[in-house]
Amino acid sequence: MKLFADPGFNFAGLFALGAAGMRASEVGEVLTAVNAINTAGLSEQTFTDTFRAWGDRLAAPPAAGRHGGGSPSQTHRFRSLRAAQYYAQALFYVLGTDRPGDEKEVYLAGRRAWDTFTQLCSPAAVRARRSRTAGPGCRCGSSVPAATARPNPAPR
Repeated sequence: MKLFADPGFNFAGLFALGAAGMRASEVGEVLTAVNAINTAGLSEQTFTDTFRAWGDRLAAPPAAGRHGGGSPSQTHRFRSLRAAQYYAQALFYVLGTDRPGDEKEVYLAGRRAWDTFTQLCSPAAVRARRSRTAGPGCRCGSSVPAATARPNPAPR
């Protein structure tokens, strides 16, 4: 499937599209983004701006549910997961834009979206920090965030 003429961008677009199989993206959202990028002219700038805008849109609180009621927590959970995916897409090309200094901001937005998703999982994901003790570029004593799923205690 060819979404973009450039093979690197095409891979990234297909990766985002493939994430729909795990509910980490939505086919219509990705194809809408692809159409917007192609219409504006494919570049690191348009790719980053478009996927970042989708991340921003989905990271915002969802609109009220039916009949003015609150939206279900699963709506917020999956919006957060998709936002994290779209921020990850934006992060991949942000250094090639006219605002490469936004890299940290885009990363942190994606991190917040991911953390929101893990907090809303049921049962909630176990969140921790994993120490880094060895490896290239390691700042010994530093740590990275980690999350893992708990088994569902409900009987089968």
